[in-house]
Amino acid sequence: MKRIAYVAAALAPCCFALPAQAQDASVAIRGTLAEECTIKTPEAAAIDPASAAPQSIGTASVVCNFVGAPTMRVWSLNGGQIVSPASEENGQTEQAQPYSFAFDGVSLGKLGKDQEGASYVPLAVTASNTAHTADAQITIATPATVAGTYSDIIYVSINP
Repeated sequence: MKRIAYVAAALAPCCFALPAQAQDASVAIRGTLAEECTIKTPEAAAIDPASAAPQSIGTASVVCNFVGAPTMRVWSLNGGQIVSPASEENGQTEQAQPYSFAFDGVSLGKLGKDQEGASYVPLAVTASNTAHTADAQITIATPATVAGTYSDIIYVSINP
């Protein structure tokens, strides 16, 4: 009889178990979207190398995914000069005419030749994911007087 009592005592927790209790768990999720800006510029612009008047070289559009003050840098291949390479039409002498650059009505003066000499453009992004468009202009300091095809490449970099 004692043996039955021991077996019954051992089986009692199995037969009379409490109902299972619910367990709660949580998972924290988080992600980061880096601040970034994009800029769209015109492909090419025709200018009059013989004119000293301000000349539009197109409209640029800047879109940032944040509100703040990103840094935009501008420089040129020829250090702020339109250049006509040496050729028969210009007497085998390279012609270079300096110009000043303006963006959104702000004059940056003569552009540097590389990123270290770049001009900084003040930007104020007041609404995220909204395009800020602005006109870019050059003004040739000394208009060209020698025949030739004058050119330069303007580079633009924007960092949040």
